[in-house]
Amino acid sequence: MEKEPILVMLVGLPGCGKSTYADKLSQDDYKVFSSDAIRIELLGNVQDNSKNALIFDTLHKRLTDALSDGQNCIYDATNVYKPGRIRFLESIKNIKCKKKCVVFDVDVATCKERNKSRDRQVPDEVYDKMLSYYIAPDKEEGWDEIEIVK
Repeated sequence: MEKEPILVMLVGLPGCGKSTYADKLSQDDYKVFSSDAIRIELLGNVQDNSKNALIFDTLHKRLTDALSDGQNCIYDATNVYKPGRIRFLESIKNIKCKKKCVVFDVDVATCKERNKSRDRQVPDEVYDKMLSYYIAPDKEEGWDEIEIVK
């Protein structure tokens, strides 16, 4: 019997370590799908937020296709908006796969400090906005497993 693919959705603020984690996991037969990478590919600028619908439609289509083809996938974006996580899980409900959520529990001060040394610096007001609507993932969203990374 063929092993079902695994979806790993990363959840956390900018600078918490999501992409570093994704890079390590990609060495273990996981394909990384990054909103930042798609933003660069389609818009030429990682900071261009003018076409978020296009970016995430493209990201979700690529993830769905890869999961349907049996590939293990990493969804690398902040994913702090609970309704967005639920909508994506609902969109893949007919694809047999394990759904794992990896939550980065890194304090905001650490994320902001790391942010200062990044090429793409996220403004403090963006952190504040993300924190204002962040709700931690829970099993009721549809996850098979939730892992907390500190």
